[in-house]
Amino acid sequence: MSESNRKKRVYMKPSKPANEMTEEEINAFAKEMFNRIMGTLPERKVDDEK
Repeated sequence: MSESNRKKRVYMKPSKPANEMTEEEINAFAKEMFNRIMGTLPERKVDDEK
């Protein structure tokens, strides 16, 4: 992993507290967060499995 990838961070804040969000809003936020996190990771090769 390159030095620049190691220092990348993803910051996300929901528009309102989780206890005020509907299940659909929570799922949408989680999907968006997952996609942003996965976008910062380097590509893996097929033979990189543990």
